[in-house]
Order: sequence, then structure tokens, then C-alpha cells
Amino acid sequence: MLKIARRFLPRPVLVAIALWLPSYNRQLDPVELREAIAAALPAGTPKDQVINFFHSRRALYCDDLGLEVEACLLGEALDRVHSWDIAVVFAFDAEQRVLSYSMSECLTFY
Repeated sequence: MLKIARRFLPRPVLVAIALWLPSYNRQLDPVELREAIAAALPAGTPKDQVINFFHSRRALYCDDLGLEVEACLLGEALDRVHSWDIAVVFAFDAEQRVLSYSMSECLTFY
């Protein structure tokens, strides 16, 4: 397969694919996600910024439910045998600002 790719694809395309694959299939770390949420989305953050945060992290879904936003992220664990399912729920006040959030993690087999 690699010989066929080398023969028919120009070198810049192969380099672009090689650089793109690690970011596409990146392991999801719940601790890193919790730290990123704490840094980027403190209490008082507008709802639009929360939704954009999850869209930029390729969330499986990000649902706006009025006073709540639910998001789910999927990823591969470090051992490549399990997958992480991380559900995050943000609560908002009447002015559409973050009050609090909760995060649940589920490690499952493929």
C-alpha cells in the first residue's frame, strides 16, 4: 500500500497526510480536557463561547438546551484498546452565562 501511495501521490500530499493524521486520531485525555475547560471557560463565560469551544474540539454533539449545554467527546485511550466517552453538561443563568459544569467519563472496550 505504501509503495502505491509513493508512486501515485506527490510528496507534498504525503507530507500533509502524515502531519494531519496524528491530530485527527489524537488520544483524548480527560484531565487535559478538564484543565482546558477550567482555563478557557470560567464561571461567567457566555454560552456562545462554550459552544464554539466544543465545536473546535470536534465534539460528537453539542446541544443547546436553553439553560444547559450538553456536549459529548469521543476519543481513543492511550492503550488503543479502550475508548473514552466524555459527557460535559454546562448550566447557565438567565443572562446566558456559565454557572457551573459537570463532566462524566466512561472508558469502554472497542
